[in-house]
Amino acid sequence: LTVTDIEKQDLVKLAITSSSETVLIDEPFDITLTVLIKRLTGRFANAEPLFPDTPPILTIPWLAAEGIPGLNGPDINQLLNKLLIQNNRPGFAINDYTRQPDPFDFSSFMSGGKRRASFALDHRLTRQNGTDYVEYSLALPYSPKDEGNYVFGPVVFKGSVPIETDDMGKTHGM
Repeated sequence: LTVTDIEKQDLVKLAITSSSETVLIDEPFDITLTVLIKRLTGRFANAEPLFPDTPPILTIPWLAAEGIPGLNGPDINQLLNKLLIQNNRPGFAINDYTRQPDPFDFSSFMSGGKRRASFALDHRLTRQNGTDYVEYSLALPYSPKDEGNYVFGPVVFKGSVPIETDDMGKTHGM
């Protein structure tokens, strides 16, 4: 048996942070998921580094409609509805959330199946350790109603991101 470490890379980085390490019952706190994706270079440096047709999938265990036992949290359906992307813009697929086929999109309608829903997260340009990134974030408010230890994570990022563009704007991903 050979165990190998995860390959080190700087294309995508994930972080989960809490606004507080310890809280009292009914004391609000925020959990923030941050996704850093390396920015493209050249004239496309300000473009979002996501493929609109194949959004990366974020598996976020605590982002479920039933919530987390012992915590008051946001209304997940309402939150995701506000972030839902209706047209072909860059975004993220989250968990197994889907949307109904669009009757005006022939390929979607003919496939008969639901398509993964895409969500737009807040984003900004940032620099970390000399590398330029687009930072995507999702902050969720919680407050404990019961004593306990609560685990948020891990989050899994699965998908491709563009790593370079040619002069014509064609992207190559990884």
